[in-house]
Amino acid sequence: MSKDKYKPIIDKAKRRLIISGGEPPISKDLSVILKLSKENKNIKEIELQSNGAIFLYKKIINKIEKHKSITEYNINFPSFDKETDKIITKSTFFGHRVKGIKNLIDKRLNVRLTFVINKLNYKQMTNYLRFIYKEFNNKPSVQFSFIQIQGNVIFNDIAPQYKNIKSELIKSLKFAKENKIKCFVDNIPLCISHPYNDMNIDYLKKKIGDTSFYEKKKVNQCKNCKLNEMCFGPPTDYVGVYGEKEFKPIK
Repeated sequence: MSKDKYKPIIDKAKRRLIISGGEPPISKDLSVILKLSKENKNIKEIELQSNGAIFLYKKIINKIEKHKSITEYNINFPSFDKETDKIITKSTFFGHRVKGIKNLIDKRLNVRLTFVINKLNYKQMTNYLRFIYKEFNNKPSVQFSFIQIQGNVIFNDIAPQYKNIKSELIKSLKFAKENKIKCFVDNIPLCISHPYNDMNIDYLKKKIGDTSFYEKKKVNQCKNCKLNEMCFGPPTDYVGVYGEKEFKPIK
């Protein structure tokens, strides 16, 4: 895509620009995008998404950092366990990705690790945080994002029920609090992450008046929940498969 095609897209960006799709750090167009982003004075934050393996090569980091534009490196890191990671990512680059993350941290760059919650990894959340705390010296932030289904994947083949992840989720958030790990959850209703409301992206969005959200809808129980005003409700695709009986209002 040429500069003329990128410019109209970047010109529409407000405050935060997210660069994703494929593996952006190795795209020959990344330099063009970063140069154009500097022309849009509304952009205050630029997030670069990656699987992290390419950052094994420090010259790639140095090339990107010459632009002094990226405010956050968002790394898809779905497990601390090599075999689980291999199944989820369909790659054998776990070691490369660990080293790549360490290289970013050594450069004192802002790193977020995204753990997409699914049936293969949800029981690992607390041990995942232990790994992050030890292996990366508690430097990256962590986001537990409940899986969003796109395409023809059968939802209940890969998405666990909230009631099944709740115990492990609360345990992991407690561990994060106690060890001062910067940790957030996304695509999870407040009744599931309570009492850790201040770690829930929906709650934080509501606090600043941000009403942008992935398709969600209140269920009948929401009207009796004390957190109703600060929650968007569960995802509509989730309710369409699993129903709403499991949701219990917080009194």
